Amino acid sequence: MFLAETSITGAGGLPGLPRWLSAGLLGWSAFGILEGRISRYVCVEVVLSIPQVLFAFTIVAANLEPSHGFSILELAMPGLVFLVFSLTPLILAIRIGRRRDPGSTI
Repeated sequence: MFLAETSITGAGGLPGLPRWLSAGLLGWSAFGILEGRISRYVCVEVVLSIPQVLFAFTIVAANLEPSHGFSILELAMPGLVFLVFSLTPLILAIRIGRRRDPGSTI
């Protein structure tokens, strides 16, 4: 991600701490998936999606007044990206985890 962003924007420097933490969490969840621990992925996906959900709620709550000129359709693309790349894999992982271990608490 860092290389792609650097080549597109031309910005230099090292990634910030949140990016390193998210990369570490994603790597940790990837090893968990390879070991058959779907619950690791589920935990990481939930933690990493919380900021996006809170951001969307904040945008909607701050712009509910008609004077702002805000349209809910402005969140359509970020919502679609969240649905396709976060929510759908999360639901699939939970279903796979439950199928492997019916007594699981995922």
